[in-house]
Amino acid sequence: MPAELAEPLIEKLIRAIPVAKIPHHIGCSRPQAALLLKSGILRSVIQDDGDASGRHKGVDVNDLSKLIAAMRRSGRSVAKPSEGMSNIGDTAGALKAPTMEVLSLLLDGHLQKVELLPEQLKFQSVLVNLEKVALLIGAKSGRAGLTVSQAALKLGGIADTVRFLLQSKDPDGQLALEACGQVRHMGVMRELVDYKSLRKFESRFRKLSTIDGYWNREPERQRNKLAAKGLRPVWDPEIAGAEFYRISDL
Repeated sequence: MPAELAEPLIEKLIRAIPVAKIPHHIGCSRPQAALLLKSGILRSVIQDDGDASGRHKGVDVNDLSKLIAAMRRSGRSVAKPSEGMSNIGDTAGALKAPTMEVLSLLLDGHLQKVELLPEQLKFQSVLVNLEKVALLIGAKSGRAGLTVSQAALKLGGIADTVRFLLQSKDPDGQLALEACGQVRHMGVMRELVDYKSLRKFESRFRKLSTIDGYWNREPERQRNKLAAKGLRPVWDPEIAGAEFYRISDL
């Protein structure tokens, strides 16, 4: 056969590196490297039936460079990530979504908000907005908000308390906390807590442990002191998982 037909293939074989070295070369994990090949985003120099070994199963380093260049095709350079921005792998992990699905959104130009860390970080240098990705892959609906866990942390309680408040009414007949959307977590769509709703709750109610005079070693003293004034928790602590009092009563 004419030599010029073989030369491009020979050049690819010379440049090829083993699949095992892909993670080190572009800064991705081993599972991510395997997914890049399985999805077809990267291809072995020679496609075979799986019996070939050695450099035949390697990847042209030029293709690796082209992938990183394609990932960094758009976006603005930053010194550190902005709030809500994370790399492809972390974003996929947070949403329990396939890494290649998130990467495909980036490569196909569907993500408008992209940030670029120094190019030396390669695969980890491209940051995407978690909420935007969540909306595009159907892992999120509604408006931005706090996860149940985040809301629980702010209230100094547990997740079950937040879930209770999302379903319960306050003394005025309004929902104690309001949901503003949903986010997928562990394969299940879970509610997001509205920011304004949480701030309103914090301005109206206070946990027993945050009331002046509370003593960790003797919470009953504070409880009895409030009861003597006719003040009792707004919701049954056994059901709510926390003792909340109305600030206006205090």
